[in-house]
Amino acid sequence: MLTNKFKSIFFIIILFLSIFFIFDYSYSRFTQSNGFFSTLSVLSNFQSRQICSCLFVEERTLAQCKSWVTEHFPLLPIQVDNLKKSVSSTFGDRNYYYTNSRFGCRSNER
Repeated sequence: MLTNKFKSIFFIIILFLSIFFIFDYSYSRFTQSNGFFSTLSVLSNFQSRQICSCLFVEERTLAQCKSWVTEHFPLLPIQVDNLKKSVSSTFGDRNYYYTNSRFGCRSNER
């Protein structure tokens, strides 16, 4: 049986999530954007590009690059392919690949 404290915490969490998704839906309808999920996509793509540049242009280790990128935001899931020299984001829609030392990392999307 659930305690009253657990019930109240559960209620507050459900209330917060409901308010968040209602606000996100309203904001995205009035601004013609995708709301929270669009923000996740942009942040994930940005982190992928930063990791790609750090790994293949600056030639640092993955641990150093992750600590550098996560200085202000938590790291979203990414996939690193060292053979192809590319980094792709899970939430985003971009795949960044290393071209050369002059141009650095570029996206497959234009």
